Amino acid sequence: MDYYFVSIRPNPDVLNLREGKDPKSDMSAQSAPSSNTIPLSGFAVLFLVCLLWGGSIPLIRLGEGGIPPLIMATARVILVSFLLWVYARFTGKAVMLPRTYLWHGVLLGVIFSFTMFFLYLGLVFTSPDRGTIFYSTKPFWVAVGAHFLVDERLTPLKIVGLVVALTGVYFTFQGPSHLAPDADMGNLMEVVGALFFAAMALLAKWLSNRGKFNPFQTLFPMLLFSIPALLVLSLIMEMGSPIHLNPMDLFSFGYQSLGAQFVGYLLWFWLISRYPVGQLASFTFLVPMIGVILSAFLFGEQPPQTVWLGLGLVSAGIVLVNWPQGAKKPAGG
Repeated sequence: MDYYFVSIRPNPDVLNLREGKDPKSDMSAQSAPSSNTIPLSGFAVLFLVCLLWGGSIPLIRLGEGGIPPLIMATARVILVSFLLWVYARFTGKAVMLPRTYLWHGVLLGVIFSFTMFFLYLGLVFTSPDRGTIFYSTKPFWVAVGAHFLVDERLTPLKIVGLVVALTGVYFTFQGPSHLAPDADMGNLMEVVGALFFAAMALLAKWLSNRGKFNPFQTLFPMLLFSIPALLVLSLIMEMGSPIHLNPMDLFSFGYQSLGAQFVGYLLWFWLISRYPVGQLASFTFLVPMIGVILSAFLFGEQPPQTVWLGLGLVSAGIVLVNWPQGAKKPAGG
């Protein structure tokens, strides 16, 4: 755990360390702007997050399935947790929430583990395209939850924007597919996974409103406390599954660990601590679109014509969701 110091004089930095806080990060967090609108720099970071997450989609396709998905997810979490701890130690940042908020970190870990569980298990029963559509409902649940839990008003314009963006995802992935008999069960599991993702984002936002924690203090406990649950779930679901290590699976594992999870989630929680979570979540509609375009580029394929219509609708929906309150609505909006 953390080391603590005892001082004769009451030193604020020492008191912060005793509570598991990093004084430098707290000072920077308190001075960081908190706005109801996302600036251009925030949009750039958001797009980078979506690009990192969307890049996982073609890499999963490139992999040969040599590592079962839950086992791979557990291994990624263990690796990233260790890297976060090492990086934070070298930079002098706190990685754990204060004791009074520690159980919230445990709850974050449980929510994250079930997000992964339902995301992967749902794809066993339904097709990847249908699973993508139903999992992409997560911005809806974030927006509804933010309306009631973190005082981010859900306006009619935002609702229209969310519907338009989800319609764009639907048009991209609504092509014919061979549905399994239990497809409805798989679709429902993807919706449950989206609900857990929303709960994770909302809890992180609630924590950022209660105390100015750095992103490490949100991400590290989430990953650390998800390890036991993921281990149990992977043992139950994938015990005895063969593991064949091959270069492409290892490359996919490395990218998803370092790019999508380490960098992607750190930036995601950094954004959550500063900007409205409902508006941020609307950008995740871009993730499957980016995945389709990158897949076509990497495999030398022609992207489906529907992807451009879908991308246009998703972009229009994001604009509507993030339209400044009180500003004049766009034509036709």
